[in-house]
Amino acid sequence: MINLQYLKNISLFNELLDEEIILIKSICKERDFPNETIIIEENSTLSSLFTLKKGSVKVQKRGSTNEIIDIATLYPGDHFGEMSLIDKNPRSAQVITLEDTVLIEIPSDSFSKLLENNLDLALKVYKKFAFSLSKRLRDSDESIVIFKREEDEKKFETLKQAANTVCHYINNPLAAISGLTQLTLMKLDGKEPPEVRKNLETIQGQVKRIEKVILQLAKAVRIVVERVAPGIEMIDLDASGKN
Repeated sequence: MINLQYLKNISLFNELLDEEIILIKSICKERDFPNETIIIEENSTLSSLFTLKKGSVKVQKRGSTNEIIDIATLYPGDHFGEMSLIDKNPRSAQVITLEDTVLIEIPSDSFSKLLENNLDLALKVYKKFAFSLSKRLRDSDESIVIFKREEDEKKFETLKQAANTVCHYINNPLAAISGLTQLTLMKLDGKEPPEVRKNLETIQGQVKRIEKVILQLAKAVRIVVERVAPGIEMIDLDASGKN
């Protein structure tokens, strides 16, 4: 059973009005998954946003030698798959349950239509997308700091995980968010409430700030690798940020 308060507690929706939450609820589906179930396969075209109601999942990605690399562990209140609402590219990681898990699924097509028909709702959701990506990048940056304090034998594993986490989230389509925001700004006719333009400009500012963080983080990773292990093959973080 999906209740309004549960949806309102999800970070993506916690600034929505009750009537907007009711609209979100109308397209939600509650789904049960047993332990060790793959919900999203890497490179699949599954197109849904998921939020965790109960249980936990792990986000994983295959490395250059086909090994499984852990990216993140998510718990109730967390969400994943949100970038499927913006692009139709294959999924960049797989998600697997770590225990019996209950998820709320929001199909991409239904959500996209809902946002297209509700400008104020779309602005709030896209703003949350930008903040969510910013937080994930900050978390990745903290992983680099932790790397400097660990023992030598653990450094490479930590750096590897941090770099792959950064690459995974950098591949999210910042350009698409920026483009959608700019397109909406161009369509404004001056009759909309003043906060609409303000929210759009806030989203644009967040995207630009995230792009700067990406470049700084890419340089930091390269500096660390060059000092610790000269000649090691690196992921091209700058290129990843431009995809």
